[in-house]
Amino acid sequence: MSKRPYWKVAAAVVLAPAAAFSFANMDATGARHLVTQRAIRAVTIDAAPHAVAHPGLVAKPVVVAAQVSDELLLHAAITTARLQHTRALIAAARARAAARRAAAERRAAERRAQARAAARARVELVAQAQLQAAAVPAAPAVPAAPAASWRQIVASLAGGGAGCLDNIIERESGGDVSATNPDGAYGIPQALPGSKMASAGADWQTNPKTQIRWMIGYTEETYGSPCAAWMHEQAIGSY
Repeated sequence: MSKRPYWKVAAAVVLAPAAAFSFANMDATGARHLVTQRAIRAVTIDAAPHAVAHPGLVAKPVVVAAQVSDELLLHAAITTARLQHTRALIAAARARAAARRAAAERRAAERRAQARAAARARVELVAQAQLQAAAVPAAPAVPAAPAASWRQIVASLAGGGAGCLDNIIERESGGDVSATNPDGAYGIPQALPGSKMASAGADWQTNPKTQIRWMIGYTEETYGSPCAAWMHEQAIGSY
């Protein structure tokens, strides 16, 4: 009877590593059982026909299979630990990323809420200001004191000659404080030149009272009275 070489027994070393494909989803006890059973089965089936001729054949492969299974189990345990560690790292990284996203979303939501609150506050302030403006009545305009008419000024300054002075003014300027004649006469009295009236006041160009005061002085100095000046006006068309 020919002897079978021990490479048949060593087949357990080749066949047993196939169990490592299932280690990732097993605990240590299950992995040990699977490796041991596959290794023993492979060696026992191969060596069974020679058990009579070689009584020690079965015992040796079983010992070899047990050693191989221990090595495979250690390798599987290391691989499983590495996988679990990797999965834990990935899960932690995902958790950190999710936390960062959540924090960023919270900050963005807070900024949006603050912007909306600020916009509402501005709108409320504008509305409040408008309501207050509408509630406060506008102060009534104080009417300006009416300027004294040239006739009133004549009556207050000319005394008994007011009527004659009124007639002269009506014919010369119509009471226009800025009336200008082509020959250079100016103002209510039509003084020629108008700058003569500066002797009655620096505001002779715009103030009717200053112009009439000068006119009264001129008629009294030149003709003796406003009425005498009016007679001259009627006779030759000027005074």
